Amino acid sequence: MKRAFNNNYSPLPFYRMVRQYDGQGNEIALPPDVAMPMQLRYATYSFKASYPLLCPKNVYPCFQIYEPEGTAPVANNVVLYLMSPDNSQVKQLSKSTGFHVATLSSGGYVIFDSGNTIHTNSSFILPLGTYYIKMVDNDNDIIYYSDFFTVVGDALIQDGENWLPRNYLKVEWRNLDNLETESGIVFYTNAAGTTTFTNRVYLQTQLGKPEYMFDEEGETRNGHFFATKQVSYKKYKAVFEAPEYLLDAMRLIRLADIVTITDPYGTQLQADTFLITPQWTEQGNIATCTMEITCDTVVKKCGRATT
Repeated sequence: MKRAFNNNYSPLPFYRMVRQYDGQGNEIALPPDVAMPMQLRYATYSFKASYPLLCPKNVYPCFQIYEPEGTAPVANNVVLYLMSPDNSQVKQLSKSTGFHVATLSSGGYVIFDSGNTIHTNSSFILPLGTYYIKMVDNDNDIIYYSDFFTVVGDALIQDGENWLPRNYLKVEWRNLDNLETESGIVFYTNAAGTTTFTNRVYLQTQLGKPEYMFDEEGETRNGHFFATKQVSYKKYKAVFEAPEYLLDAMRLIRLADIVTITDPYGTQLQADTFLITPQWTEQGNIATCTMEITCDTVVKKCGRATT
């Protein structure tokens, strides 16, 4: 089975559906665990449990699918279906204005949605519950399926012209240029710079219990320490749970050019450093993660006056 190279480079992974045909070219109906084996619930250690990746009801999930070769489909010819855990079709999704197909100068193409369009039209609003997306690329006769996400009704509240992540922490990251890897490309912008992609995830956690760090340089003379440079800064922390595929995407935050964290009160932090340390549960499908962030809280002093 072939899987898209960058499944784990964005919060909601997509995979190619496994399809089989009989001798007459008719497609054979496969059971879900055979047709969609990459979903977390079908991992042997998950015991049919999925992870509730949070998604606001008025914002589509953030994803990208990279194909290293082939002709890019026309965006209007791609069809999205919202599917329930029992694999029944809930509705056909109206594609967001954030849905794009970009052809890459290096070859291949990317299908993506940054999940940055706030929808107010009822036809775009997602019903509350847990779902996955089935994407049909009619031009290339490919069917993709996503892992599960959970639509919550209180994830975003409007504050004037701003939408704040109520009860959640919103983490966004992007690069100014595409990130090339040995297995492909993580798409962030097209050659003209007119189409861009931003990774975005909502976490059920809050920043708290910070550490106050202190570095200093100097020398000791006659039993007294004389500081030549002192630096104090603050390290923010948060704890959340995540599966492997989400951590695969979030490990790229430390490599990103722009990292923005927004709390429920509208406070935004521009992260200078970002580190995630996972502690895996005994079952192995979920990790309890500690997130550490530093930003512009540095206070520096050179020398120290004496009397």
